[in-house]
Amino acid sequence: MKPPIRGCGSVSPRPSLPPVLPKFKVTLELPPVVTVLDETLLLRVCGRYTYGKPVLGRVQASLCWKEQPAYHWFSSSVSLIQCMALTGQMLLKVAGSSALKNEKLRLFVSSGNKNKNKKQTFLTDESGRASFELDTSDWTGTVTLRGRFKPVARSSVYGRLSPHYPDVHRHLEPFYSKSQSFLKIRGLGGELPCDQAQQLQVDYVIAREALGNGSRSLEFIFLVVAKGAIARILHKGLDLREGAGLKGSFSVELPVGADLAPAAKVLGYTVLPDGEMAADRARLQLAKCLPNKVKLAFSQDRALPGSELQLRVQAAPGSLCAVRAVDQSVLLMKPEAELSVDTVYNLLPDFPRGDYPDAVQEPESCGPTSLVPHCHGLGPRWRCRRGISSWTPPQPDAYSLFKDAALKILTNTNAKPPCEHGLSMDLHYDAEIPYAMEAGQLHWQRKVKALPSPYGNQAPSAEVEMTAYVLLAYLSLPNVSAADMATAAQIVRWLSKQQNPYGGFASTQDTVVALQALAKYAALTYSASGAVSVTVSSQAGARQQFHVDNANRLVLQRAALQEIPGQYTVRASGEGCVFVQLILRYNVPPPKSAATFDLRVETEPKECTESATSRFSLVLHARYSGKRPATNMAIIEAKLPSGYIPVQSSLRQLEKQPLVKRLEVQKDQVTLYLDQVSAGSSGLRQPGVNGEGVSCPGFTPITAALMGSVSHARRGVAEISLGSK
Repeated sequence: MKPPIRGCGSVSPRPSLPPVLPKFKVTLELPPVVTVLDETLLLRVCGRYTYGKPVLGRVQASLCWKEQPAYHWFSSSVSLIQCMALTGQMLLKVAGSSALKNEKLRLFVSSGNKNKNKKQTFLTDESGRASFELDTSDWTGTVTLRGRFKPVARSSVYGRLSPHYPDVHRHLEPFYSKSQSFLKIRGLGGELPCDQAQQLQVDYVIAREALGNGSRSLEFIFLVVAKGAIARILHKGLDLREGAGLKGSFSVELPVGADLAPAAKVLGYTVLPDGEMAADRARLQLAKCLPNKVKLAFSQDRALPGSELQLRVQAAPGSLCAVRAVDQSVLLMKPEAELSVDTVYNLLPDFPRGDYPDAVQEPESCGPTSLVPHCHGLGPRWRCRRGISSWTPPQPDAYSLFKDAALKILTNTNAKPPCEHGLSMDLHYDAEIPYAMEAGQLHWQRKVKALPSPYGNQAPSAEVEMTAYVLLAYLSLPNVSAADMATAAQIVRWLSKQQNPYGGFASTQDTVVALQALAKYAALTYSASGAVSVTVSSQAGARQQFHVDNANRLVLQRAALQEIPGQYTVRASGEGCVFVQLILRYNVPPPKSAATFDLRVETEPKECTESATSRFSLVLHARYSGKRPATNMAIIEAKLPSGYIPVQSSLRQLEKQPLVKRLEVQKDQVTLYLDQVSAGSSGLRQPGVNGEGVSCPGFTPITAALMGSVSHARRGVAEISLGSK
């Protein structure tokens, strides 16, 4: 039996010639997979001119082979439908994707108790699938499903390969629910077409004790997340008193459009009367479509050089169209330059998925990725001072589903289980966050008084972010009422006053949230009609007038006020909404405050030896001296002396240190993102900094800064020089 074969080729050097547009293209057609069971393969070579005619010529091809690990495989999929039953399918296919029918498949099921291992045998149908249903009543802990096809003896002939059929595994984790109430969204298989509504099938199991003696009606909410934002909010009410029972199914219509492409997540949840949250999520794959449909066609399929043609362009109203005409030979030289739907979608940024971005990470109560005030590490496990056992992996829960969709929640519901070691886990945010009303403005503030801002009366970053999230909540309701808009207007007045002269806020984090909230408010209040005149006058007689209408509403208008100090009056007339900001720039040295971070920098060697001219190590010691046992995420910025760069191997060692969450390297700076900084000193070593042919830095200082991820007011700075002998 011959080994598997793959197509390969080689390129020989040739003299540099002026660029010549190719006149034809060559395509190779090969089977997608060649297995050890195949004795021959079909290779098709096709040459065509750019105008479609075939090319007559001679073909020279070479073949090589490379061993592949496996040629038959199958996958499994499972879905929970009614609390105590698990259904699924196993699919058996050959490497070329054709299904194998009437073949035996074995399924091994092992639960938390190793003595509870079960084996069942199934026969594949015409489509190569074998369906199964499993009783879950005696399952405990993690359950492993293992599918097996058949063993094959290895060939005794040297150089001859035998087929290999590896097992497939699926691990199932129990979903946490205090009352054993569950929600299941059935997946929509395959790629969904655009502009075609889909029916989401939802199964539910609600424990009777979770309903209590009160209302028997429940509202289910479905958040559709796409491109990093909530694109849809769907609602479904269920009256359990009308015979719906505590176990059943219902459907929800999901409108599908280009705003959901190419992938979306549906997160469904309901809050039970006892405060528990039941939730589930499903992933959707959608066709890559664009909101503005366009058609492009020539009046004739073929034409002679010099003849006239008509190009017909048809597009949706409001579309911005651009037409490029090039010889097809140009695209043969650079096929990546051809515009396509894939080209457009590849321009999309990477949206958060699977976890929160670093800037908005939260410390877990007692988990493996971050230390908490009452816990310390013992190797790969954690022990808490007030606890009674070591850390165990958390179960999937409603909170983890929101985290997987990168959605922050402000709730007082039970979305997470209590910590295993006996500590009281902070499951939810305080629902009684105080708010303040003053002169038609509304904002939310923390109970703990924040440190004074170094920029005058600017609100703390956390309060800006918190207020912006509340504004987003008001504006994201399915039906925003007039009362909601009146409340939103009071919040917008306060938020607008917190903007700095550059349009931002106190930090990057609160700027992103606040601008998103203000943009949503602007979209809901937009009107193409109306005009406003704004007059700014002083007591000394200076006068400046601005006019805003639909034609210049996006143009920033400004004028300098020369009388400083002075008293100015702003008057507006007309109909509409304008944003007026008065900017006064002056310099006041910030008051000295006690630093809450200590940072110490050392070099090894401490003096400028001969070896240090080419390489030395940088050691950073960070300590938190505030009132809390530890901080949230912190940032260290270390500037490197001129002529020195970090050694790549040392950066990899640095990334492996427990506290380092992320590492960024720029030309002359290394930035470390730390999970936290505790009261005890934490040492970080960057073993190697290379310099090529440079002298010692001498008195040029190596500067490092340590700061909190939200408030840069709490920071520590250290400098050190690599001294001479």
